[in-house]
Amino acid sequence: LGIESLLHNAAGRPVDALHSFNEAWRLGQCCKLHTSLPFLGVEIARLELASGRLDSAETTLLQAMREATFYRPSPKAAALCRLLESVQKARGDRRGELHWQREAAEADSAFAELRQEIRRQLDTLAASWQAFPPPGAHIGQDTG
Repeated sequence: LGIESLLHNAAGRPVDALHSFNEAWRLGQCCKLHTSLPFLGVEIARLELASGRLDSAETTLLQAMREATFYRPSPKAAALCRLLESVQKARGDRRGELHWQREAAEADSAFAELRQEIRRQLDTLAASWQAFPPPGAHIGQDTG
């Protein structure tokens, strides 16, 4: 349903896209597929914002943000924060806009730190493999 929704949106059918995204959201909740909700929240909120439905977009984003907290740090958390920033900006709430702007920056920073740590660990692991001979290197060698 998520892919179908993206295709509807790409084809210029935002109403159909929103309908499919909402169905995917409903299924995600009832089937306890919570990992998809941050992605769906971003997409649903974009469409709701585009149609001027600020209250609905904010509700969707806050629900998706609750789910995203289980998977943080992630780029989706930052995207949700940026969309919440847009909602507050559209409302003229400068304080709320700045709050979500800071939250987005923190989410981006946390994800960048995680990505850097993962790369460091992968480099350490790759370097440790150099200490071992390649598989099959001992075949055909005289052992004594």
